Amino acid sequence: MIVSPKAPSASPGCAGRLGLSVGATGVLLGLLAPLLWSSSGMFVKILSLEALPLAGLRALIAGVALAPFLRLAGVRINGALLVLLAAYTVSVLGYVSAVKLTTAANAIALVSTAPAWVLLLSWAVERRVTWPLAWPVLLILAGVGALLLEQAVGRSVEGNLLALLAGMGFGLFTFFLPRVNLAGPGLVSLCNLVAAAVILPFGAFALDAQRIAVWEWASLLYLGVVQIGLATICFAGALRRIPPTQASVLALLEPLLAPLWVYLAIGERPSAYGAAGFAFILTGILTDFGIRRRGWAG
Repeated sequence: MIVSPKAPSASPGCAGRLGLSVGATGVLLGLLAPLLWSSSGMFVKILSLEALPLAGLRALIAGVALAPFLRLAGVRINGALLVLLAAYTVSVLGYVSAVKLTTAANAIALVSTAPAWVLLLSWAVERRVTWPLAWPVLLILAGVGALLLEQAVGRSVEGNLLALLAGMGFGLFTFFLPRVNLAGPGLVSLCNLVAAAVILPFGAFALDAQRIAVWEWASLLYLGVVQIGLATICFAGALRRIPPTQASVLALLEPLLAPLWVYLAIGERPSAYGAAGFAFILTGILTDFGIRRRGWAG
């Protein structure tokens, strides 16, 4: 989630006229965001485009869709911002490539290892080990181990490694996020525009616009405008109405729903290793949340 946490404060507006409280509106927006995010794997699987042009076009459309929120005046271009943009680009390309090569369940689970990488980076920078948070990291790493032990099917091992790289990239992105003075949908726009500028030149050789069917162009528009753009706006709206911790729990619907949509679309099922790895990683994320929520992290 690429939006800055804010204190819950918003006027009821249209939702109030519909009889919904500010909190209820926040919960609905917080549920809609991961519901939309979770649909990406299904479309990446069924689209005929190769990973490079698909990732580049999706990022370009999302960046343009959210451009009205982008305000570059006063933005500091420093090392943190450059690392953040590079990490996001790696994460986007790694995820799309991984979904093409391995199961959606494996891909989303390995990308969800980001909290573990954030904690490891924090330990490396601060030189201080927060021992209670070692438990969720161990659970997440156990899940990674289970997924990497999975028997190779086609290029699934390569896909798993790319998904792990995407998770590391998103962890790096999350770590540097508080160090930049741009957030919300505007930051999402900038990240996607930069990612598109980096990825599309390399994907141009695999892109034949005339061979892309109308329904595929429509799917690309959905991925950019709705799956990234509208979902980001919804999550930002949720953060203005409910506590960030509550929004973060609702966002866990994304890794739960993503494999379901792929199964319903093409019948893809995770292996036993994939299911075990997914369970370990999700448990680790929930454990990390619980420890932080109770203040045991020190």
